[in-house]
Amino acid sequence: MYWRMDRSLYGLIVGVIALVATAAGTQEVAEADRTFDRPSIWDFVLGTHAADIDPTGYMDFACGSNGGPPMLFLGGFGDFLKCAPEPSGLREVYFRYDDENEYWARAYGLLTQIEIFQGTTTHGHPVIISLLFNEAGILHGTRLVSDPAADNILRENAHDLRNFLLVRFDPLNWSCDELDVDARMLPMLDLLIHQRCTKTQDGLRRLEIITRHFRKPGQFYRDPATNVITEGQFESGVHVEIFRDVDVEAPSDIPRRAATENIDLAALRLPGFIGTIPPAEAAFLRGETLECPGCNLSGAVLKRLNLSGANLAGAILIDTNFHDATLVEANFAGANLTGANLNRADVRKSNFHGANLSEAMGFQSHFEGADLSDAILDEIRFERASMIGANLTGAHMVSVDLFQARLTAADLTGAFLERVFLAEARMSGAILRGADVENSSFVAANLINADLEGARLVFTDFQATEFNNANLKNVDLSRSRLTSANVTGANMEGAILVDTIMMDGVVHAP
Repeated sequence: MYWRMDRSLYGLIVGVIALVATAAGTQEVAEADRTFDRPSIWDFVLGTHAADIDPTGYMDFACGSNGGPPMLFLGGFGDFLKCAPEPSGLREVYFRYDDENEYWARAYGLLTQIEIFQGTTTHGHPVIISLLFNEAGILHGTRLVSDPAADNILRENAHDLRNFLLVRFDPLNWSCDELDVDARMLPMLDLLIHQRCTKTQDGLRRLEIITRHFRKPGQFYRDPATNVITEGQFESGVHVEIFRDVDVEAPSDIPRRAATENIDLAALRLPGFIGTIPPAEAAFLRGETLECPGCNLSGAVLKRLNLSGANLAGAILIDTNFHDATLVEANFAGANLTGANLNRADVRKSNFHGANLSEAMGFQSHFEGADLSDAILDEIRFERASMIGANLTGAHMVSVDLFQARLTAADLTGAFLERVFLAEARMSGAILRGADVENSSFVAANLINADLEGARLVFTDFQATEFNNANLKNVDLSRSRLTSANVTGANMEGAILVDTIMMDGVVHAP
C-alpha cells in the first residue's frame, strides 16, 4: 500500500516545485481568459421558434423519451420534426450541456470550476433536460427530470431539488396535492413523498413539479431473502414541466437568428478573424476538403467534427479547439499545435512527428498508435490520456502532466523527460531505452516488463512503482527513490545507485 499523492503535493522531489509554480501561473492566465457562465435550461424563452434557438453551449441532441434515454440522434433543435409527437402533440428534443468547459477545468485540475461545469445539472442535481416544440416549431415547453442513472448518494437527495425550484419560481401561490400512495410503498430514509405542485406564473406559464421519494413495491432496504443491504432500490427525484399557458405564434419581440443556410461555416468556425479567410482555410472550415497542409487555422473551433484522414502537416494550429473531435489517421507532422485543445479528442494512429504541442490539453484523449516521435510536448496536460503503443521516440517533455495515463507498450526511446508527472501511469511493456528522465514522478506506476536499459532516471520518485521483470540494466537511478517499489524479477545489472533510496527506505551507499 502507498499513500496516493495529490498532484499539488508531489513537490517532495527537487524540481517539482517549479512545475507546480509554472502550472499555477498558467492556470491564472487560463482563468482570466475563460468565462465561468454556463448555459442553462432556464435560459430558453417559451414562444421562440426552434430555428431561432442558439445551440451554442449544448450537445448530444436527440429525440427525448420523457426522462428516459435519448432516442434518435439529431443535428440540433431544428430537427424536432424527426421526433414522434407525444399524446399532447408536442415533440421532445433531448440535449445535454456542452462538456468543453468541464474538461478544460479537469485538464487544469481546477476543482471549483469542475463543480461548476461537470455534467448536466441544476442546483447540483444531475438531470435529464429537453425542449417541447409544437408542430409549427414554436417552443411550447421545457422538461426537467432527475437523472435515474446518477450516483446513488446523489439520488438519495434528488427530491430536495423540489425545494430549490419552488423558491426559484417564487414560493408563493403554489398549489400542492398529495398523490396516491400504494399501501405497499415504503419510506425512503424515513420519508415518503408523492406530491404534485402547480401554479400559473405571470399568466403566461404553467408550472408542474411532481416529487417522488419512496421505495416501490418490491424494493427494500435489506433483501428479505439474504438480509443483505441493497443498493439503489428506491425512487427519488422530480419531474418538472413548464408550458406556455396559451399557444400563440412566436412574439415579434424575440429577435430571429439568421437562417442556417446563410451562415458561413468558415466564419463561424474561425471566430474573431478579421478580413477575408484565405481560400484553402475557408474550404477546409466549410468541410469541402480535408487537405489543408501549411494552413493557418489558429483559434479555429473544430470541436466534435469528424476530420479523420485530414492533412494538416505543417499547419499553424495555435489555440485551435479540437475538443472531442475525431481525427483518426490525420497528419499533423511538423504542425504547431501550441495551446491546442485536444481534450477527449480521438487522434489514434495520427502523425505528429516533429509537431509542437506545447501547452496543449489532452485530458482523456486517445493517442493509441499515434506517432509523436521528435515532438515537443512541453507543459502538456494529458491526464488520463490513452497513448497505448504510441511512438514517443526522441520526444521532448518538460513540466508535463500524464497522471494515470495509459502508455502500455509505448516507445519512449531516447525521449527527454523533466518534471513529468506519471504517477499511477500504466506503462507495462513500455520502452525507455536511453531515455533521459529527471525530477519526475512515477509513483505507483506500472512498469512491469518495461525496457529501461541505459536510461538516466535521476532525482525521480519511483515510490511503490511496479518493476516486475523490467529491464533496468545499466540505468542511472542516482538520488532517486525506490521506496516500496517492486523489482521482483527485474534485471538491475550495472545499475547506478548513488544516494538512491532503496526499496526498504535505506539510502544506498556510493
